[in-house]
Amino acid sequence: MRKRILKIGLIMLVVGIVISGVGLFAGDSLIHTYTDFTHESTSGLYVSQPLNLSSSAAVTVIGISSSPKFYFMNQTDYDTYANVASPSSSNISSHSLSPSVDESIAGTNEQIFDAHVPGTYYLISFSAPNISYSIDSNLLQAAIYGFLLVIGILMAIAGFVLTIVGLAMRPKMQNPDDLMAQYEKKN
Repeated sequence: MRKRILKIGLIMLVVGIVISGVGLFAGDSLIHTYTDFTHESTSGLYVSQPLNLSSSAAVTVIGISSSPKFYFMNQTDYDTYANVASPSSSNISSHSLSPSVDESIAGTNEQIFDAHVPGTYYLISFSAPNISYSIDSNLLQAAIYGFLLVIGILMAIAGFVLTIVGLAMRPKMQNPDDLMAQYEKKN
């Protein structure tokens, strides 16, 4: 067993776990996920809570591919075209905003709306949507926490490997002359 390699490995393992924990839990606290939609009796639409967004905020919507279609609208267009007695899908779709990212992977759709004017927005659907949406308020800070998570995981893996190597290696054989010199110093 090589004590120095073992100590370095254990320190890296513990520090890596702490750093990845900070990245995971602090980054997770920045993102709030919602699934609530209110059924409006006057219009018959399903409407999200008001989303008050800054210019740096992004809205991420995740749902299954068979989920009903939804629309992303600002407050003005919502009041004019959706919050009326009988809204039409053509008016709503022509005044809704398009996502900047629209991906479909293994039956799951992800759409990100991030290029918008600050203000209040709504997600709207004609039938109960099976989606979740989150507001990412500070993308730079979330990216930093994601970076910490990755660095922490890599450091923990490297620390684990060094710990195993330190345990598996044989102790360093000392030169017999050094052992004799140490013995003579003691006497």
